[in-house]
Amino acid sequence: MSNFMSKKERLDPFGNTLLKCMYYQNGGYHYVKKQKWQKLGNSYQDALVAYIKLTEDPGVGPANIKQLSALYLDYGRHRRKPLAARTISDYEKNGDKLYSVFGEMPLKAITSHHVEKYIEVARKKGRGVRRVEDELVYLRTLFNYALKKKHWGVSENPVKDMEDHIPKLPERTHVPTCDDVSLFWAFSHPTLQAYLPIKLTTGARMEDILALKKSDILDSGHLRISFQKNRTGRLVKIGPKLKEALDDIFLLTRKKGTEKRTDFYLFETRSAKPYVHFDDGLGDYRVSTAFYSMIQRAKNSARAFAKSETKKRPNKPLAFVNFIDSDLRAIVAIHSRTVEEARDLLGHGRTATTDRYLRLKGIKEIDEMGNVVG
Repeated sequence: MSNFMSKKERLDPFGNTLLKCMYYQNGGYHYVKKQKWQKLGNSYQDALVAYIKLTEDPGVGPANIKQLSALYLDYGRHRRKPLAARTISDYEKNGDKLYSVFGEMPLKAITSHHVEKYIEVARKKGRGVRRVEDELVYLRTLFNYALKKKHWGVSENPVKDMEDHIPKLPERTHVPTCDDVSLFWAFSHPTLQAYLPIKLTTGARMEDILALKKSDILDSGHLRISFQKNRTGRLVKIGPKLKEALDDIFLLTRKKGTEKRTDFYLFETRSAKPYVHFDDGLGDYRVSTAFYSMIQRAKNSARAFAKSETKKRPNKPLAFVNFIDSDLRAIVAIHSRTVEEARDLLGHGRTATTDRYLRLKGIKEIDEMGNVVG
């Protein structure tokens, strides 16, 4: 997708755009003017923030989308409740894409017409709806931030009245039923069979469940779930179903010689290695391909069984509807009494995130009586 304003760019070794008087040398970024070198920082984002503070008049503000994104992310890192590292990583990608579209256009020059044109070109190129929606949501966030800084001269948000034009992800109206989960469970590996009850009881993310350790089972009869993404967590009362799942896990772990270890991951491979590892750059856990493969094998087996049974009994067809991990979390969400309760169960940082999540699952709202309105 070409820039609205084309201009020959200078790039650093990593493909980042070097602004006027900015140079990359000896592993860091520098501002050079009149043969005077001033170091801006080692990372590109830190260098951008330092560059803006050094060169821009406070009354002018950031010159383009990339600079605005850098300032917003700097604010996000240091606000009272900092943005998660994974969120910052996603926002940086969105900011780079938006800059590839709008280039050096001044913020005041970007209008709803440009946003419409961007959506039109994105659709013609067949870009994913989710990616386009995420980028436009981020663009709206950036301009809302700019509007708060009244001295920057931004008078309106070009995405504000574009709700009808922003492509929406199709609603996943299928929340897994008990039959869907039971069929999947029947063909699952014992490790996955122990994982599912914890998933359906806590509503936690896959990464947070697989990161559970023995020390997270407290003497008070609670399971401690840590939400790594937003650095929060909660305690879950260990009821009969959860206790049964934990007992199954301990049966599996005893085969791996865990009796000699004071603490260990509840979910481990045959070689006693966890299914997750912590990624310092991402600030979050990454799930191993082995666990994803385990899930896929169970789905393939359940699907093949359903197809076979349907051939045997055409008058009683059996269908296995594919679902993803977040669909299982939706089962927990629909049993919440309020959106706020669903937010806390799912570990979302903002109610707006939960609202969007429920919309994508085909759950329009939760009424005052706690009933899900679809």
